[in-house]
Amino acid sequence: VLGKVWYAMDAVRSAWKLDRMIKAPFETDLPILDPNRRELAYSGKRVTVTFPALSLQYVKKIKDAATEQGSKTTVNDVMYSVWAGALRRRCEALGRPFSAGPPVVLRALLPVALPRDADKRFDVSDQVKNNFTFLGMEMDAMPDTPKERLASNRDILSVVKTSTLAPVSLDILLNVRPKLPTGARLQMARDLFSKHCIVFSNVPGPVSPTGSL
Repeated sequence: VLGKVWYAMDAVRSAWKLDRMIKAPFETDLPILDPNRRELAYSGKRVTVTFPALSLQYVKKIKDAATEQGSKTTVNDVMYSVWAGALRRRCEALGRPFSAGPPVVLRALLPVALPRDADKRFDVSDQVKNNFTFLGMEMDAMPDTPKERLASNRDILSVVKTSTLAPVSLDILLNVRPKLPTGARLQMARDLFSKHCIVFSNVPGPVSPTGSL
């Protein structure tokens, strides 16, 4: 009974947080962000950026070292913090200081997969058996050291693991949003994507290097 009460109370809190996610103010204007992003207007400029291969073993060593210091850390925690540091360094290289400047607000959309039952009418091996929902999360690039950034962003992501935020978000996506007028659904999507500059995903890439034409 207590578990059901906690779940119901946390679900209400999660619904409130999801509403705030859409109604939140815009992120800080930074040199890496297109000024037209608030209107989701395509600037006509697109740049493809590729990164050198990253050693998963090295990332896991960082994860293990952080966990050994007393705080359970995941690969996602490490990579999320790395992105925060990379965005900070890029902004600083473009002349926007973080240490001496006002606080910076950055956010990321985090795709979360929640398993669902396979449709037994079809080949089970040929089905994507996950539902996906987006969660808007703060991304803290303000701490000056990698260790501090990891600690801060790990705390931010811990909410996903310890709350009903993901299942409530999926329930709204599947059961509430379809009942809204088309205009309201489009506005929700517009508000969500215009206030999050990154989609951070841990979906594995190809095992072997690939190229594009």
